Amino acid sequence: MAGWDVTVLTPGKADPTALRILGARSGDLEAAITRSVPGPRPVAVAVEALLCETEPRVGSLLRKALDTSSADIRVWGAARPATFADAVDPVRHRLSTAARAFKSHALAALPSTSAPHVLPTETFHRTPSAAARS
Repeated sequence: MAGWDVTVLTPGKADPTALRILGARSGDLEAAITRSVPGPRPVAVAVEALLCETEPRVGSLLRKALDTSSADIRVWGAARPATFADAVDPVRHRLSTAARAFKSHALAALPSTSAPHVLPTETFHRTPSAAARS
């Protein structure tokens, strides 16, 4: 809600309720992988590490974006995927009180989540910026 235009790509037909709570819209992951989408390129991309490992096409697309654009790519999850072996040290992001409240409500809207506990910080692995890569 702070000026970002956010689309979350999910496999299949996911319930968009949690995304709407966060002010994001949903998109189809398969369509994004298989089709060239016209329009502006993303300024930032965040992806779960496990998705890079289990869906090689996602890792390939992100590697291409890393090599050809200035997009800020961040990966979250327990392990850094091989696709981003050159990612820099972890980056900690502190969530505001409002962000924690919205995230808590969004997680509670998911059918598989009960009484979510939202931590005050999140950790990502960040790829080097385009300037640092040139």
